[in-house]
Amino acid sequence: MNHILQWVKLKIKHHKLGVLVIVQNGKSHSSFDLYILKNKKGKLGIEKHAEDPCSVKDVKTGIPVYLHLSGDGVMVRTFPGHISKDNLQKLMPNFLLKDYYVHFDYLENNSVVSIARKDMVEQIVQKAQCKDCCLSGIFLGPSPLIGLSEYLDTSLSSIDVGSYRLLLTGGKITGTEKGELCDPIYFMNQSRDQKEVYALSSGILASIYPLKYTLQDNIFLQGSNEATFALLGRKSLGIVAVFLFLVLLLNFFLFEQQYQKKSILEAEILTRENLLSQLSSLKRNLEQKRLFINSNSLSETYVISYIYDQFGQLADEGVNFEKICINPLNHINKQSEPLSFRRRIITINGNALDMESYQQFLSKIQEKDWCQEISYQDYSFKPGKQSASFQLEILFKNVVSIE
Repeated sequence: MNHILQWVKLKIKHHKLGVLVIVQNGKSHSSFDLYILKNKKGKLGIEKHAEDPCSVKDVKTGIPVYLHLSGDGVMVRTFPGHISKDNLQKLMPNFLLKDYYVHFDYLENNSVVSIARKDMVEQIVQKAQCKDCCLSGIFLGPSPLIGLSEYLDTSLSSIDVGSYRLLLTGGKITGTEKGELCDPIYFMNQSRDQKEVYALSSGILASIYPLKYTLQDNIFLQGSNEATFALLGRKSLGIVAVFLFLVLLLNFFLFEQQYQKKSILEAEILTRENLLSQLSSLKRNLEQKRLFINSNSLSETYVISYIYDQFGQLADEGVNFEKICINPLNHINKQSEPLSFRRRIITINGNALDMESYQQFLSKIQEKDWCQEISYQDYSFKPGKQSASFQLEILFKNVVSIE
């Protein structure tokens, strides 16, 4: 699997994409691993890895995210010859195509079919809570590795990846069977676990053939065609092959540049839409806060500071303040109710040495130009104590003359 690295450097096109690797163990347990793959100077590597897909900010920017599903719930079977969906319906009469995702991989003499129920895949995706992901396609079981079969180590008779075993004869994959877990795996010049291998192999194929592996209404995702070009070479005349090559080459030069421009423009449009959405949200939040501040007179901080200073000057040896509150908070019965304040109200709790000191203090307050009236007062003296406690509620004027 070593020389696959040089091939990737030459072929890879996508700048960044995500692969959500899901391993199903039984009906109720699934593991979720999101890999963000980035192409840096022609080398595809793992930039980020997270077990919680929603925690990765990249998925919210609209990068394509492909699923790879393996384990229980994914059926992989090998059939002789090259079968089509019609043949598959005959071989499996109880199999309703509309209820399944089906992936065909054509080998030289066999066909590998990977199958998963649609409703099961939808339940697993909901469980992963990746509703913000831009889901673009799906890979099932060993399919991405079969797609890279010509770049695998041809000296082996079998390769175990996860719960699958790829059977090789003469350096070519001939079929699959149930395998054994075998970590780590040497892939792209590095020792990796099965999930990293699934992520990288899926990312490589999705990057090189983005339209081929993009999920569309057609549930049959055409996978790798290892033997297609071999059959074409054996059954077609050389002149036809040359003609097709020239047509493909011309098509490549004509459309690759346009496709790259389209991808860049789509990314820019998506980025601007996100920025406009964020700007609109910020404007709404700012307007709500402005209305809250104005409705509760919180913007008149100079008045509040001035009144606090006045009370500092009014205090003398006969009066002590325990609590002074300007624009106190209204009582809230429910947590869902919005905050509201009693505007132009000052509440004071304190102690007075005697009635004379208390009366002098009240007189000083009433002389102030900001005092409209003392709307409530409570003076109580308990026997045995050296001072009396009092409570005041003062209504102050909306406009204060500061000297």
